[in-house]
Amino acid sequence: MTTSYTFKRDNNDNDVQATTSFVTIDASGTPKTSPVAYSSTAITITVPTNSVDVSLTPTTDMLVSEDPNMASTYLIPANSEKVIGIGRMTTFYIKRSTADGSCYFEFNLL
Repeated sequence: MTTSYTFKRDNNDNDVQATTSFVTIDASGTPKTSPVAYSSTAITITVPTNSVDVSLTPTTDMLVSEDPNMASTYLIPANSEKVIGIGRMTTFYIKRSTADGSCYFEFNLL
């Protein structure tokens, strides 16, 4: 029997087997710290260099998207954790689904 594994990939398209640290602050000019408050206006989260994934835990239902216009979104239910691979991304966007809230986040780094 043959088993195949797929590793996460970093910004340079290299296999990533394990992360080495984490941060709870984004890489924007005016850094956003965890938890970050969100409302009906999309908030830009800037991905730190060498990030592999981000863990998001919102206090209310929250929408996340790679599109600044939020034309397509993914719903993260309140008080649940979602880990999203972001190895090749520079930004992503969040906003509320139905009620304002806060999002706890953690970037896992190489």
